Amino acid sequence: MNPKYHIARRKYVVDIFKAISISFFVSIAVISLFFENGDEEINQLTNEQSLIILSVFLIAFFGQLILYWLILNRHLFSDQNESFLIEKGLFYRKKIDIPYDNIHSIAIKRSLLSIILGLSTLQLDTGSTATSAIPEASITVDKKYAPVIKDFIEKRKTQEGLSLPSPNNYSENIVLEDNTYYQAKWYELMYMGILKPGFLTFILFLTIIIWGYVPILNQIDAELNEQAIILPLIITYFILIAVGAISFMLFTFLKYYKYQLIIEEKTITYKYGLFNKIEFKLHKNRINAYHVSQSLLYRIFNFYDLTISVIGIGQTTEDGNMKMESKSLLPITKLDFLDDTLENVGFLQENSLPYKPNKFKYLNFIFLPMVVITFINLLPYVLLKVKLMDNLLSILVNVIIYLIIFWGLSLRLKNHIMYIAKDSLSFQRGAFTIKKSYIKKVKIQKVAFKKNPILQLEKIGHIEIRYKELLGNVRMRNFDPDVFDLLRESIVN
Repeated sequence: MNPKYHIARRKYVVDIFKAISISFFVSIAVISLFFENGDEEINQLTNEQSLIILSVFLIAFFGQLILYWLILNRHLFSDQNESFLIEKGLFYRKKIDIPYDNIHSIAIKRSLLSIILGLSTLQLDTGSTATSAIPEASITVDKKYAPVIKDFIEKRKTQEGLSLPSPNNYSENIVLEDNTYYQAKWYELMYMGILKPGFLTFILFLTIIIWGYVPILNQIDAELNEQAIILPLIITYFILIAVGAISFMLFTFLKYYKYQLIIEEKTITYKYGLFNKIEFKLHKNRINAYHVSQSLLYRIFNFYDLTISVIGIGQTTEDGNMKMESKSLLPITKLDFLDDTLENVGFLQENSLPYKPNKFKYLNFIFLPMVVITFINLLPYVLLKVKLMDNLLSILVNVIIYLIIFWGLSLRLKNHIMYIAKDSLSFQRGAFTIKKSYIKKVKIQKVAFKKNPILQLEKIGHIEIRYKELLGNVRMRNFDPDVFDLLRESIVN
């Protein structure tokens, strides 16, 4: 019988902090019970009340410590020759037995508290939990032991006769040396924060709020002098831009700290992060789609961003929250290196024919959206009965923003292209940020041709392609039925 090992005992420190927090809130709840009227002012607790609260705190605290210790000691892992077994639970015992051949990705994560305690969380995924952000199986071990387990599992898939090293006595020499294919420089990570589309979006909304609508407040407050608020608005505007730029730069730097990409014969490994360290390894054939993006500032400086779609990585919950991982293989790179990387991760670009929307494209892509935007833009002026001659600055800013939106809709039409090749499909879309998705035909699960009432009158429709990813779909708008038939035949044949 193979030996079973406990997870790291140092995890108990985390449980102690958890017990303190829960006991504190339980004590607060007990205090509220001493007063019949919730609005009654609390001046002083009696000695008896203080003793009761202290007793509740201590009972809750030590009760949790005992419970967490029992749970910790029953959290075990072991090698079962053909599978990796994890056992956990106190009252409800749970055993997770995962065959080595079914493990396609292994993640090593470290939060800030884990870094302080010298711990790592090892997460295993077989791709069968695409509907949840919760890992399929995980154990908390020493930070030096985590790479040893990961290396053992990877080797165990192809080699027989290996045994799982004990966490109390193992050799760190069995950890493979990393052959780093790409490592982002620290200054690239810094200015990547302001080259990403989020920073320009922040400036746009800041401009709309400060210069578009704040001066209209003088219609509500008659004593407010627009000339008197111009200088404070200018100062506030540029201070907020500076603070935003620094915040975006620091956030990107901390998130992608020491980003490394390692490409081997069959696998890809990427790791990054300062406070929340992440290391992910996956097989190349698990990649379902490749996405190349260029924001407006990326295009100006000739940078590209390469991301991938893999089930179990970068997924979200059903309500769209709790994003697990970044899916960026190359957060910032040049075109030549991008082409080499695509080839090294298993995608060969092919010659393909482009297809663009033809019928009613200006009506659906530009004029109808502009009607809605015009209505929304004029609504505040109408409701507040704004005198146009008294708010020339606000009107000028709104006109500029209006023209930018018109420009964006025009670019959205220009960049809306579909390519059909022999073994793959490519979809380009976007306005200021252009995104091109490469999807192998064997990864496509479903294609559909959808029409709303307007499109039925126009005798065109939207082409929707679903591929192997949680919520993985691409929608191409305003195409003829003939193009859809051609696309479907190319996939079937």
